[in-house]
Amino acid sequence: MKKYNIGIIGCGDFLRCELNTLNKSQNIAVKSLYDLDKTRAVHYKEELGGLVVESETDIFTDKDIDIVLLFVPPWVRKDLLLRAVENKKNIITTKPLGPSEQECAIMKIYNL
Repeated sequence: MKKYNIGIIGCGDFLRCELNTLNKSQNIAVKSLYDLDKTRAVHYKEELGGLVVESETDIFTDKDIDIVLLFVPPWVRKDLLLRAVENKKNIITTKPLGPSEQECAIMKIYNL
């Protein structure tokens, strides 16, 4: 069974809600975590493993990361999501996808 390396961007409440599921999965390994508030990333590193990185770019450019978890607010998601697509990453995110119909339409052209 293949194990997928994940990078997590956004270590807030939604990650707290998904912690149990991530810990139980035998198909994933947390490789990197990033949050604007580094203390939150450090906290979840203790729970999930992986490394705390200095920027989201470290996650997007890491060839070993298969899936990016975008656990960020909808109003900052579009640019991060498009960067993940540019770097050929699979994406898991929350809903709503974006803060407006226009932003959702921009992201929808990528068949997300």
